[in-house]
Amino acid sequence: MQALTTLTLFVILFNFCFCFTATASLLISPTRVLIEDRERSAKVILINTSEEIKTYRIAWIENKALPSGGYKELSKEEAQMFPTASPMIRVSPKQVTLAPGEKQTIKLLARRSKDLTDGEYRSHLSFIALPNMQNQAKEDNDGVSSMKLNLMLSYAIPMILRQGKKEYSFSISKTKVDVVSQKKKTDIVVDISRSGSTSLYGNFKAYWTPKDGSKEVKVGELNSINIYPETAKRTYRLFWQNDDFKNKEGSLRVYFEGIKEYQNIIFDETVIKL
Repeated sequence: MQALTTLTLFVILFNFCFCFTATASLLISPTRVLIEDRERSAKVILINTSEEIKTYRIAWIENKALPSGGYKELSKEEAQMFPTASPMIRVSPKQVTLAPGEKQTIKLLARRSKDLTDGEYRSHLSFIALPNMQNQAKEDNDGVSSMKLNLMLSYAIPMILRQGKKEYSFSISKTKVDVVSQKKKTDIVVDISRSGSTSLYGNFKAYWTPKDGSKEVKVGELNSINIYPETAKRTYRLFWQNDDFKNKEGSLRVYFEGIKEYQNIIFDETVIKL
């Protein structure tokens, strides 16, 4: 009976976590904040798209991008050696309570020192949902004590502050097509190399031209990609769209195109024969 009770509590906990994550709704715009060399401020708009009152605490997280993807949160000692933006950014307000459908503007004010070294500084701005839900499993016949669940969800966006001119180099070092037959999918694998103190922001796109020379067709894309200075090399995968990769003789053109402040810039392009 005890084993069954423990399993039941686990199922309740799992289902509660899933429902809470699925129903939590916060619209953040933009999802990447940039304060350029001569700019002093920026703003982020939050909208509560749920049907409940939500409270969010706004705080800084210091993250480092990993070559394999994702981030590593830095310790205090590691953050001291990393070009963080948070010491130079004032955030107001630092906590908000939003009714359903309500909007709030978060103001970001940059305070650069006069002797600030040229380069790029970055921190992540997090929005932590304070618990306002409780789930209680009351004592059953076996005397299992009640349980309260307070879950905190957080959302984080990169906040970039730049000083001086942009400095970067970028190249697509290798491209190949990887057919994963067991999963019935095809990936376009793109290896990149980069250097310099400035991050890049853009979209990967892939176009296939049949061997007969007919019109090229877009077969893959990966949008809104941040490539940070600490990532010298990385591999990206674009899913081959539309249909299975079979008898696709011809040529594949892959490029990385800038967006936002890099609008209309093609960082690099490569063409391979299939």
